[in-house]
Amino acid sequence: VKRAQYRTERYAVDLVLPSDSLPVKKGSIVAYSGESGAGAPHLHFEKRLTDEYPLNPLTHGFSLPDKVRPTFSRVGFQQVDDRSLFENGQRKWFRPVRQGRGAGKFVLDSVPYFNSPFGILINGNDRTRAEGMRQAIPFLRLEIDGRPMYESRFDTLSFATGKSVYFEYDYEQANDGDQTVRRLFRWSSNAFAGSRGINGSDGVIGMPPVQVGRHTARIIAQDSYGNTSELSFDFLMGPAGPLLPLDSVMRAGADTARFFFSAGPGYSALGIDSTVVRFNVADKWGPTPNAVVHRLR
Repeated sequence: VKRAQYRTERYAVDLVLPSDSLPVKKGSIVAYSGESGAGAPHLHFEKRLTDEYPLNPLTHGFSLPDKVRPTFSRVGFQQVDDRSLFENGQRKWFRPVRQGRGAGKFVLDSVPYFNSPFGILINGNDRTRAEGMRQAIPFLRLEIDGRPMYESRFDTLSFATGKSVYFEYDYEQANDGDQTVRRLFRWSSNAFAGSRGINGSDGVIGMPPVQVGRHTARIIAQDSYGNTSELSFDFLMGPAGPLLPLDSVMRAGADTARFFFSAGPGYSALGIDSTVVRFNVADKWGPTPNAVVHRLR
């Protein structure tokens, strides 16, 4: 290759090699790895199209015995408007997931409630073999009620927009040491061509067609050899504003008060069958043993 580069005075050369020009047997040394750039010593290998567009070699002619499914460790939610907070007082909220019934099935034990537009974040990785190094999941897809909303594919990467792939990860989490949090919604003006919103969506949940009520989210992960896993969970999408706006307060003694609420629009669509009362001391919230709830007709 080097001789051809000097001869043509070009960096990129097109060489057609006879099939027997580079004989290699199993166990032969083909190269020595060294640390010429950043990171640990490694041997760099790429496969590109004729226009220098790099490809994922695992999907273009290089087959490995990979039967390991991608895994999920936690799911996160992020507010996308400029004012809303979750009940933890922050604009992001992470919850652990666990393995469900069946191979490659993951679930979230609780049913989260939202009343403002949000996006989903995901922690997960893939391995070519069980004891191998952790890798990014090549393909992720978000579905709501069986309807695709967003896809993120790490398959090909243009040099012209290469650094835009960083926007697929949550920068704040990476700054805190967790560099594996992937974003499943479009953020800012990301130019990465491997991700796209589907059905008129940028992956943001809470905009039409997601209506008030109970919904099912499904995140499908697939590696380069077709091994798949999925994370499924239900969530409640409520109307903007409080579900039970306060009407009035009546004092019934020095230590007793009666609060009257009326259900807001969209309350009945959520199928709520019970109500609990919690109070706070400073920033801590908890149940109160002296509260009684009565439904008034």
